[in-house]
Amino acid sequence: MRITDKRLLAPRVAAITIEAQTKLDWQAGQYVHIHAGGHAAKPYSIAGGDAGRVTLHIAPSGAGKLSDYLFHDATAGEAIAIEGVYGTSPLPRLQAGDRPVVMLAGGTGLAPIAALAHHISGDYTIYHAVRNADAFYAPAAGLQATPIIEANGALPHTHIDWAGHEGALFYLAGPPAMISACKQVMREQGIDEQDIVHG
Repeated sequence: MRITDKRLLAPRVAAITIEAQTKLDWQAGQYVHIHAGGHAAKPYSIAGGDAGRVTLHIAPSGAGKLSDYLFHDATAGEAIAIEGVYGTSPLPRLQAGDRPVVMLAGGTGLAPIAALAHHISGDYTIYHAVRNADAFYAPAAGLQATPIIEANGALPHTHIDWAGHEGALFYLAGPPAMISACKQVMREQGIDEQDIVHG
């Protein structure tokens, strides 16, 4: 397997496309483990692709580990190893009934949402929670997201009127701490736990 394309989506987010030697049977919302540059493997959500390739969103962590290597040093043509596919796709749940879907991503949690949105036939809204404007990016061609930017130390998801999205299903993707805190805010606004799906 090798990297076939690498491009910037934002000053600190890159999209890396990897060509597989064997068929990858994946669904939107699933993830793979990546090995590269001698670093320990790390999971990355699939942002798009097909049976022969996948695209991932990479943001450097500053810790000198795999994400930093992929963002700063990896190049097109480089060999790379993929394990998986892992996880359960939330698509059957999000496609059930005729309900609008509200999706919130934290950082590169936008990757699975980019893949999911192409398969949701009804109305949907995408929010992208980021710490600064440099971290905001469009999830994929033809998709729009609303940036929710941290201000004065306030967590981005607290700016959203979740209860105003009447009758919706909610999908959350991003750091576990963000998902936990967001679910708490949603419960306080009267959102039923059964209406919340997260990656």
